Parts: sequence; C-alpha cells; structure tokens
Amino acid sequence: MSKKNKQSGLRRQGRPLSGRDPRFTLIELLVVISIIAILASMLMPAISNARNRALSTQCLGNMKQIALAATMYLDDYDQHPVPCNDGKFTYKDKWGNGPSRVWWNWFVKPYLQDHIMQACPAYDQTASFGGEVAPYGNTGDSVYRFHAGYGWNWRDSTGANGDKGVWYSIKAAQVKHPDQKIVCLETRQVVGGPRDNGWNFTQWQIKAESNTDVWGNCRHNRKMNVAFFDGHSELLYVHTLSNGLNFDALY
Repeated sequence: MSKKNKQSGLRRQGRPLSGRDPRFTLIELLVVISIIAILASMLMPAISNARNRALSTQCLGNMKQIALAATMYLDDYDQHPVPCNDGKFTYKDKWGNGPSRVWWNWFVKPYLQDHIMQACPAYDQTASFGGEVAPYGNTGDSVYRFHAGYGWNWRDSTGANGDKGVWYSIKAAQVKHPDQKIVCLETRQVVGGPRDNGWNFTQWQIKAESNTDVWGNCRHNRKMNVAFFDGHSELLYVHTLSNGLNFDALY
C-alpha cells in the first residue's frame, strides 16, 4: 500500500497520525476544573465588590431624589418641612382602611417617579410598602408607612412632638446649618437616628456601623447614605457625624 493510502486509512479509522487519543484523561479534566475553580475564586470578590458599589451608587441616587423631593415639599407647604408623620388620624388608604396616620413616605411620594425610590437596593430585610402595594399591617396605627431601608430623622430636642419629629413644628428658616442637617438615612425602621438627648449617641454610632441597630444601618462597606435638608446626599462614615450638628434641626 502506498504511503498516501496508509495515511488515508488512518484518518478513516478516526485516529490522528500521531497515534495519540484526542480525548482528555481524567487527570487532565481534573486539572482543568481546578484551574477554572481557582480563577472563579479570584474573580468572585471583584464581582461582589462591583455589585456592592453599584448598589451603593443606586442608593445614593435614591437619597438625592428624596432630598430634592423634601425641598419641593417646602415650596408647596408654606416652608414647612416634611414631618416624620403629621399626627393626624384622618387618612384612608386605597382599600378604604382608616382613618389613620400617614408617614413621611406619603408626603414625598408626589415628587418621586416611583415608590421604589424609597427603598434601599441593598436592604437586607423584606421591603414592605404599606399603603402602596398592600395595606399596612396595623391600619389602626397607620395607613401609609414603608419599611424598606430608609428612615426620617426623628430627632426632636424640644421633646414636644413625639414621633412626629421637630420638623412638624418648625419652618425652613428655623433650620440651622441646613447643609449639615440630615433628613433621611438608612435604617430598618420608618424613622431613624438619635431621638433626643437621652440617647447614647456613641452607642448609636457603634450599632449603626455594625448593622445591629434598627435606627441606623451602614450597608455599603461600613458606610451610610444620607439625604440633607439643603437637597444634597452623601455616602459617609457614621463616626464623622455629630448628634447636634447633623441631627438637631435647631442646633
């Protein structure tokens, strides 16, 4: 048989000219799998960090929109700031429940594109939009109240307004250092931050940074997004905050 015919015969039998089986051995497959696993373990932290940064940026954007909504509310309501709630048991929800109270979520709603903007994308609990997508769990107390990762600053150094916050009884001109005053922060409650002088502010900071407090949460690499009275928002460390300067509107 000629050399050409011999080569053709080998090819017809499915064997390479080198005589080596083209299939992977078990050891070779294990080596490939191990390499893929190593590469995946190297990439996962980078992917996770990129995702966390994206969530933080989205959250910061939400806070910016909430801050702007609060400033627009001032113009429509004779310079009265958005309160935590207005204390009036006069509202009914779309299902006819009530009358009862509504919280700050109701007051900023008309100035936002969607109620989802009032939810932190990194919130580690199940978000609830009481009064918007379903009735609030206790309509005898409230008919519009969200638990979606953001809370209104309820600090009231006067002690006269209860859970309505000091915002209920003042006007914008009375707010000192508006560029330093927090209106909204990341929480697991509808309100957040230190409530009055009786609270241990240092303990609040420690718990907020470790995500063990319902009144403040640092979900973004130990940082928290906040909205300020003047309409801007920031991502910051809670240990840089001051009880009076950042939370007390009259300080």
